[in-house]
Amino acid sequence: MKINQLIANNINRLDCQLSEDQTLGIAGLSGSGKTTFCQTIGEESKKRLVSI
Repeated sequence: MKINQLIANNINRLDCQLSEDQTLGIAGLSGSGKTTFCQTIGEESKKRLVSI
C-alpha cells in the first residue's frame, strides 16, 4: 500500500509505502498522529477489500 501526501490532524504531507507481507509497528510521542495514521491504513484497506 502506498500513501502519498497524507494531510490529517497532526500529520502533514506524509509519504510512505507499506509492504503487505510484513508486520508494522507504529511508535511516537503523544499527539504525533499515530491513531490518525492507523485509521487511514484501516480505511484504505477496507476500500481495497470492497473493490476486489
